[in-house]
Amino acid sequence: MKKYFLLGFIVIAIVLYFIFGGWTISDKINITSPAYIYSLDGRTSEKINVELMGDFNHKDNGFRGSMKIGNINYSTVLFVPGLNLNSYNGKEKTILGRIFYDNKSHQYSVLLNKELSDSLNIQYDPKNTLIISSPATNYDQAKQIHQNLNK
Repeated sequence: MKKYFLLGFIVIAIVLYFIFGGWTISDKINITSPAYIYSLDGRTSEKINVELMGDFNHKDNGFRGSMKIGNINYSTVLFVPGLNLNSYNGKEKTILGRIFYDNKSHQYSVLLNKELSDSLNIQYDPKNTLIISSPATNYDQAKQIHQNLNK
């Protein structure tokens, strides 16, 4: 009798572990939709190819995967929506900017920092923010996506 009680307790404990903490719920992300990069003053305004591939973990509200912006590959990127978009090369961490992301619509908007602007050969001006939004094919769509995500 004690064996069955102990076995039942173990089975219930394992089930509760997976229900309340051990079972990671994540989505595979593979976004290759059009993106648009623009500056607030309008000096920069053009389409850009961006790919975002990896896993979005709902429990941690975080993304881990890779990103390609233009011809630049970032093999390991991590982010939590509303915070920094981080790229890793081994142990070296580079903050590419701040990212806003909606996992349901797969819309995102990235406020670029100097390192990413320089990599894209776009002059960085701290008074004039550069933004990449997706999915967007023109300035108005890109601006609307950023406004919706940055509420």
